Amino acid sequence: MKLEPMDFLRELQGREFPLVVTGQPAVACVEMLHTVGFVNAVVISSDPELAEARVHQITELGRRALAKR
Repeated sequence: MKLEPMDFLRELQGREFPLVVTGQPAVACVEMLHTVGFVNAVVISSDPELAEARVHQITELGRRALAKR
């Protein structure tokens, strides 16, 4: 099953930040969401076996995108 970035963003709602994310599919979603400005995040490693990112917050743009859905 493919993890969709907007579904992942929805899962981030209500979580405490900073949040460490591991696993290639989740880190790929964080990278996409960061690229479009929906989250403030740092990708620590995108290596398939060591994939890790730290999400600091959902941005105002990200919250607006969630409100539209």
